Amino acid sequence: MAPSDRTRSAANSLAGPGGGRAHEHVVEFYETEKFLADTVTGFVGAGLHAGGAAIVVATAAHRCAFEDALRRSGIDVDRAVDADRYLAFDASELLEQFMADGAPDQRRFQELIGAVLKRAGAGSRRVRVYGEMVALLWAAGDTDSAIALEGFWNELAELHEFELMCAYPMSGFKDAASAEAFQQVCGQHTSVIPSESYSLLGGADAKRREVARLQQENAVLRAEARRAQAEQASSAARRHLDELCVITMETIAEGVLELDDEGRLVCMNAAAERMLGWTENELLGHQVEDLIHRHRPDGVTPPANNSPLTAVFSQRRTVRSREDSFIRRDGRLLPVLCSATPEVGGGIVIAFSDVTEEIEKRRRAERRLDSVGWVSRVREALAEDRLQLHSQPILPLKGGAAREELLLRMVGRDGELVRAGAFLPATEELGLSFEVDRWVIAQAVRFAALGRIVQVNLSAASMADLRVLEFVERELGTVEAPPGNVVFE
Repeated sequence: MAPSDRTRSAANSLAGPGGGRAHEHVVEFYETEKFLADTVTGFVGAGLHAGGAAIVVATAAHRCAFEDALRRSGIDVDRAVDADRYLAFDASELLEQFMADGAPDQRRFQELIGAVLKRAGAGSRRVRVYGEMVALLWAAGDTDSAIALEGFWNELAELHEFELMCAYPMSGFKDAASAEAFQQVCGQHTSVIPSESYSLLGGADAKRREVARLQQENAVLRAEARRAQAEQASSAARRHLDELCVITMETIAEGVLELDDEGRLVCMNAAAERMLGWTENELLGHQVEDLIHRHRPDGVTPPANNSPLTAVFSQRRTVRSREDSFIRRDGRLLPVLCSATPEVGGGIVIAFSDVTEEIEKRRRAERRLDSVGWVSRVREALAEDRLQLHSQPILPLKGGAAREELLLRMVGRDGELVRAGAFLPATEELGLSFEVDRWVIAQAVRFAALGRIVQVNLSAASMADLRVLEFVERELGTVEAPPGNVVFE
């Protein structure tokens, strides 16, 4: 996938169609205008292509770039404008309409933006909004107003259905003082798109390596800074890289753990907290290996050489893309793909991702392959007359005639008798149940023709198939069996 395709796909997937009153509020941090244009076009364009509406609140230059890109993607922007499906506003002018005494006024904001949302959402259209008003406030140094406006958008989502994307240039977060405010901005959003230096990396492993590389560079810089604290250049560089690491750690989807040379936790990011169920404060200073890896809930203690930390600590070498299992705080095992790398100043960095979904996909594929194998065996058994019906008598408690339940079995080539429960699920899954049930019906009717009262089980698909009824009637007539002698369940 090309870089521009990846960026548009990322923006669209983070704010998908959804349903109900669910509110997606995405924030993007960008370094270049091209990355911004790609992601905004992907976000807005997906909504327009799906028949929804889009509201764009941006600078004149950005609006022009977005509209050109939308036209190249096949969207008739002029027709969308005429149909009130594409509403574009100047960010500075719209912002001024609800400012009061130098700060955004929530009542004015809700009245103004609420009217625009109703206009765009006419006819129950889904609405996507892209806005730069918060970025203008941030660039002007009014971070408090920017964060307040982010909160206004979230509260407006309680009254209107829409999906929102904001964007900030990464150049607005270059000093250490902005780190705390950056965390507040991220906290106002449901999803975060990191800048292109991270988002455009291909694959989870490349992203984990980038995290480990940044941590390793940070460790080198901190070691140099300790040896030359008086040098102003080293101090400034250390602050910059520390801030970059904080921003990266808090925006990535992979979990990151930093341990000292004794294996004790130094820090962990939000993704690691979410996946493991522990907070950084709870694990700080504790031996992480003992808590998340060494002692399993079932009482089994894996050997020391089975730990990704062993080689990193003892041999000071990097371990990459290893499948493992960590233990969550609630005792459940979390399957992960992890990498670990030593820091120059001592300690190690572990980056990991949850691979539960990948493992489930692999298991489904294995089950599917197993089903294909069973269907092949059943087809051969049908062709070679290796299916059997075994009789199980059913005796009435008070009067009445005895009856028999006929149970399906398959005889393997080695003579092994296989119960129906082993192969019928596969025949139902892959569409062979009708052929099997036809064989069962034909045999049961012949038993009934001999005067025996029998009952057999058919698949749910066959019970609902009119062809089965026609087949039963034909078979009853062929052997002249009393219909009352056979029961299908």
